[in-house]
Amino acid sequence: AANFTAAKKEDLQAMAAFLAAEATGKGNGKGMPGEKLTKDRCTACHRVDGETWNEDSLAPELRGWASKEWIRAQIENPGNGMTYPAGVMDDELEGHMPAYGEQLSAEEITLLTTWIYDSAHPPDGE
Repeated sequence: AANFTAAKKEDLQAMAAFLAAEATGKGNGKGMPGEKLTKDRCTACHRVDGETWNEDSLAPELRGWASKEWIRAQIENPGNGMTYPAGVMDDELEGHMPAYGEQLSAEEITLLTTWIYDSAHPPDGE
C-alpha cells in the first residue's frame, strides 16, 4: 500500500479492455497492452497465469476471468487454482463460494454457467 500509485486513465482503460477480452474466453486478451499493465500492477494481489507477487493472497486468477470456462470452474470448485487458490476453501474462512461439482450434474453446471455468462452479456439493445 505504501508504494501504490493510482493508474492513469488510459492504463485503466487498457486493463479493462484486457479483462473484457479475457471474459470472452480462449485467451483473447493475450498480447493486448492491458495484459502487461495488469501483470505489472495487479499481481500484488491477483494471479495472472498462476503468478503473483504474494503467494499468501487469496485473490482470484485474472486470466480467463468471467469467461464461461472460468465461471464453470468457479461453480465446480472455487479452490481449483484456475479461479482462486486452494486456500480460499479453508473452513475458517466465511462467505466463500461453495463447491458444487459433486452436487450438480454436468448438465446442470453447463446450464447455470450459460445463464450466468449470458446474464452478463445480453444481446445488443437489451
